[in-house]
Amino acid sequence: MMWGGRMKGKLDRRALEFSSSIALDIRLLPYDVLASIAWAEAIRKAGILSAGELRRMKGALRLIAREPIPSPAELAVYEDVHSFVESRLRDRIGDTADKLHTGRSRNDQVLTDVALYIRRSADRIVRELKNLSKVFLNLASKNKKVPMPGFTHLQPAQVVTLGAHFMAYAEMFLRDLGRIKLLLQPLDACPLGSGAIGGTTIPVDRDFLARRLGFPRPTASAMETIAGRDLASDFLYALTILMIHLSRFSEEVILWSNPYFGFVRLPDRFSTGSSLMPQKRNPDLSELTRGRAARAIADLTGILTLQKGLPLTYNRDLQEDKVYLFDLVDLVTATLRVHVRMVPRFKFNRKRLREACSVGYMEATDLAEYLAKKGVPFRQAHEIIGRLVARLERRRRKFRDLTLKDLQAFDPRFGPDVVALLNAEQSPWRKQTYGSVSPESVGRRVIRLRLTRIY
Repeated sequence: MMWGGRMKGKLDRRALEFSSSIALDIRLLPYDVLASIAWAEAIRKAGILSAGELRRMKGALRLIAREPIPSPAELAVYEDVHSFVESRLRDRIGDTADKLHTGRSRNDQVLTDVALYIRRSADRIVRELKNLSKVFLNLASKNKKVPMPGFTHLQPAQVVTLGAHFMAYAEMFLRDLGRIKLLLQPLDACPLGSGAIGGTTIPVDRDFLARRLGFPRPTASAMETIAGRDLASDFLYALTILMIHLSRFSEEVILWSNPYFGFVRLPDRFSTGSSLMPQKRNPDLSELTRGRAARAIADLTGILTLQKGLPLTYNRDLQEDKVYLFDLVDLVTATLRVHVRMVPRFKFNRKRLREACSVGYMEATDLAEYLAKKGVPFRQAHEIIGRLVARLERRRRKFRDLTLKDLQAFDPRFGPDVVALLNAEQSPWRKQTYGSVSPESVGRRVIRLRLTRIY
């Protein structure tokens, strides 16, 4: 144990099992070694280590980082990754290893390890998210002229395009990228040197430590640093929003792949069957993504709830933060990777998408706006077209069944140019506003994003 002098005897075996975090935080090993090397250099500058001691210590730490991770049974005797590293270091260089912890606490040590871990994990997730964003951007460009029904309340609303649909998700992912980068701004500050609560009497150069570990500066308040878990909380918030976006897309894949929609066919390599029903083709990966979004929300809720009642500064409750952090990082990384491989292999039924545009009177808004452009107040135009839809429903007819004479009999302000509006599939081409679903608007946005190299 790293606190042996105060207590008599060893910690009860069950107590050690209950309090140990080694099985979880062993993944912090490379970061703990990196931070320990920086700390050794700092206390060498402070006069604690000789040049020879520093050299041996750094060499031993690097070897520890390269060694195979012991089995869970072998790790079980250690309290955490910090005690594991220190024990292995003592095995290699003897009592000199005991100097490494001079002025340092596991409180600032683990925060530094986690900050380094989050930085590495964020880089990996951003890279995977950019890969997926490129997939969606390519599909937006490729399908910008493919009409499909757009829904509100899951009811037919207006005709959009498949490309515009993918563009919407590409925009969500763009915000996710920005959110991750924004919420990781606290990574600009290095926790190491904050000590257990209020710093240390050892004259450690925290600016040197920050630079050595790739941080622009040290944290400004030791107490706030030790108490806080804002960095992990913000990171989990950003990842949870990303998972919500992926969950919404997954819900649409589940619907679209249902034969009653028939919009998309999932590739065999990314579908599963039934142990009883031979005909089944199940969108399990999309269902799992939707389900794992619940885990993401649970992880975020967990890390926030963990902190709500804690007095300053460190409390052992905070050991549990890594349960939520590691789970969500793994979950998001795996989800992004499978989608990068799966989504480009979707086979869209363009004929079915076009056919679906004729259901639900989705020409109605264009017709109401047509009358508005003729000088009819929009509320009146809305009512006129609403009555027309009701009549068509009663007679089981569609807009495309109407002639100009039919329309003018209903309202004389309809002119010959209204006939073009009865083709629902052409509706996206008539949109004129920035950010609309028109193929031109989607195409311009794709080009802009590609030129800015955001993805």
